[in-house]
Amino acid sequence: MDSLNIRFRACEMDRTYRSWPHARSRHLSLSGKSVKAVVRDIEAGLSLEELQRRHSGLDLDPEVLCAFIRYTDDGEQMTTAVPISFSNRMEGRLDAPGYPFTGPGPHIGKWLLDLSDYNGTDYLEAELITEEPQWAEFPERYGRLVQYVDCLIDTTQRIYAGDAQRSYGGEASENPATERLRKRMERAVKAQPPEWTGKKEDEEAYEAAYISYEALRDRQMDALAAQADFQKALDEAVQATLADKLGDPFLEDLVIRYGKPADAWQ
Repeated sequence: MDSLNIRFRACEMDRTYRSWPHARSRHLSLSGKSVKAVVRDIEAGLSLEELQRRHSGLDLDPEVLCAFIRYTDDGEQMTTAVPISFSNRMEGRLDAPGYPFTGPGPHIGKWLLDLSDYNGTDYLEAELITEEPQWAEFPERYGRLVQYVDCLIDTTQRIYAGDAQRSYGGEASENPATERLRKRMERAVKAQPPEWTGKKEDEEAYEAAYISYEALRDRQMDALAAQADFQKALDEAVQATLADKLGDPFLEDLVIRYGKPADAWQ
């Protein structure tokens, strides 16, 4: 890490970083028999006014400012529309095939369409672009924060052991020593996270309750870790997992808090 930090200090700022495109848009949620007819008319290029005249009751949410994040899923280009909000937590309103901002524009009036069906019912989540997108250039002091990642990560280096195994869902990493440790923790740590109701007005109370839960969980864990044979049980689980050339997020958190730094790196 020291050598990589030294390299970053010598890394010249030779580029300008930009935000994801952001633009105002309106969201449409629709289900039922009219979905396919609405999609056909959208794809035919009908304006919102024409759509609303042809399909009574077609109502879109008010405009909000969204970032449009492009990614690839199994080779297919996708876009997530994410409302820009201090309380949003980067939760997208929809993930849809395609990308609305190809070509020189204009882009106003373009749609993102996510069409699905469940138990024979059609569902549509859609986003209507209502202004031209903008890409904000980062001031240099923020660009340097992004550049830190570019300079720090050396993509020519292998970060896995040569004989590492791939673990799906974590089930392959449950060796007997880790399983014994997990069951011991379940008996000792009784703190349970609060349930999230999904209501935005409860968000502040939920976060306060979650902080309280974490503090109680950590106190119960510290009490368990203070027991004479806990370190031995942790070491056995860690060494068994390292011998299998597998990772384990459950053990990783424990080793960071109670174990050896060298084991945490591994």
